Order: sequence, then structure tokens, then C-alpha cells
Amino acid sequence: MMHPSTTGREPMVRLMRQPASAVLVAFVVLLVVPSSVSMAQSSDGRELFESSCAGCHGADGSGTLGVFPPLVGNDDVQDGGYLREVIRNGRTGEIEVAGITYDGTMPPIGAAFSDDEVDALVGYIQSDLGTAERSAVAVPAERSSARFPWGLAFIILAAVVLSAGLVVMVARPGHESFTWKGAYARALVLFFYFFLLTVWLPSTMFTKAPISGAPRVVQDVVVSGAWFTMMAAGIVALRFLQKAKKI
Repeated sequence: MMHPSTTGREPMVRLMRQPASAVLVAFVVLLVVPSSVSMAQSSDGRELFESSCAGCHGADGSGTLGVFPPLVGNDDVQDGGYLREVIRNGRTGEIEVAGITYDGTMPPIGAAFSDDEVDALVGYIQSDLGTAERSAVAVPAERSSARFPWGLAFIILAAVVLSAGLVVMVARPGHESFTWKGAYARALVLFFYFFLLTVWLPSTMFTKAPISGAPRVVQDVVVSGAWFTMMAAGIVALRFLQKAKKI
């Protein structure tokens, strides 16, 4: 008597006979299958919504003013039993959502759907509807909040300039009055002047009224003007001190 070949099944049978392996396989199945079913339901629910509901309630679920109520932000939608009943049996008459009255007719579209399709549609409306639109709006806002770190750039520039100045002072012949203590003192004065008046002050002006509430063009002009003024004043002061042989 011929027996059907079980060659392809033997490795799996041997694997399942081992308790630890059986537990591992069961865990993987329990982990993967619900996730796959959930993703399929979400995808099917979106397709059902777009083909049967979006024409009246909008692709984002915002509804039609005075006729079809919104589904996003609607507390009644979170009642799964109520939502399934409306999908299967329809609804006619006035309904109030967020203080606004809507008077339209909801046909019984659920008659053409299976129980699984109704569950997928309800799951999409309750959990996923409107999330893609909110995410698309949030991303540009988050990116636009990032600004170039001008303060750090100015600090680095000031450090480079001061370092170069110290090198020149040390290397200049005939400068007998040079001391490291005096050089560091002058460097600190220069650093704090240029940091406070050309970095901190313009940055702070952005956050203070009335500049913070002005148009961006006005902000740029005012802050840039303050920066150029303080920079020019510092350069003039340095030139004056140099002529007076103070530095």
C-alpha cells in the first residue's frame, strides 16, 4: 500500500515536537497574524470609506455644513454599536454635532457589506480617519521652527578673531608692554562687548514686543540694523583705542 509522501512536512513535525520550538512558533504566529489582520482591516476600511462615505462626509471626515455631520471630533462616532446601526440601517432627520444642526439622509449602505467589512469601516472611522491630514500639516510646522544657530556662529567667529588678534600682538616686534594678563583682560572685554551687543541683543529683540509681533520683513530690518550699528560702534571704538595706544 502506497503512503503519501510526507518529506516536506517532516522538518516542521520534528520542530513542533520540541516544546520550546512549539512555543516560539506559536508566539510568532500570535504576533504576526493579528498585526497583518489589523493592517488589512485598516486598508480595507479606508477603501470602503473613500468609495461609500467620502462623497458626503468628505475625505477627511469634516462633513458638509448643515447637511452631513462631521465624523472627526464627533462623540457619537466612538460608539461602535451606534455607528454599525447607522451604517446598516441608515438615518434620517436632524442631528446636532458640536452645537451645529445637520439635516440630511444617510442611506443604509451596510446592506451591501459583510460583517468583516463593516468592522473594518468602523475601525477606520474611529481610529484612522483624519490622522494622515493632521500629520501632513504638523510636519512642515515642526520643520519651520528650526532656525540657523546664528548665536553659535557669532561666538565661533569672535573666538577666531580674538585668537588672531592675540597672535598678532605676540608676534609684533617692539611691543614691550605686552603681558598675558593684559591680553586676556582685553580679550574678555572685546568678547563680552561683541557677544552681548551683536549676538545676545539682536536675538533677544526677536522675542520682545513690539518686534515679535511685527512682520518678518520688519523684524529682519530692525534686528539687522541693530547688529550693524553695534558692530560699527565696536570697530570705531577699537580704532580709537588703538590710536590712543590703549590696546
